Amino acid sequence: MYFLTPETLDWLTTSSFSDMKDLTDSRASALASSSFEGLPPSLFIVAELDPLRDDSYAYQKVLDQAGVKTKLVLIKGVTHAFISLPGFFPKSCSEVISNIKEFMATS
Repeated sequence: MYFLTPETLDWLTTSSFSDMKDLTDSRASALASSSFEGLPPSLFIVAELDPLRDDSYAYQKVLDQAGVKTKLVLIKGVTHAFISLPGFFPKSCSEVISNIKEFMATS
C-alpha cells in the first residue's frame, strides 16, 4: 500500500484548486511553463513506488530538451516520503545524500 495514492492526489488537487483550469498555470505545474531555457541544473531524486514518479521523468525530459543539465536518480523500493524517514530507509537516504553531494560538486 502506497502512502501517497492516486486517490489521495485527486483529493489534494480538488481540495487545493477551486477551478481545475488553474492546473494549466505554470505556478501550479512546472510542466505548464512556456519555456524551460536558462533554468539551473536540476537533480531529480525519484522514489520508485511514488505515483508522481512519471511526472519526474516527464519534467526531466523537457529540461533535457531545453539544454538544462539534469540527473535523475531512481531510488528503488521506496515510497514518496522516504527521505523523511532515515531510520527506516538508512541505505536509501545515504544514497540520496551521496548523489546530492556529487551533483553539487559537478554543477
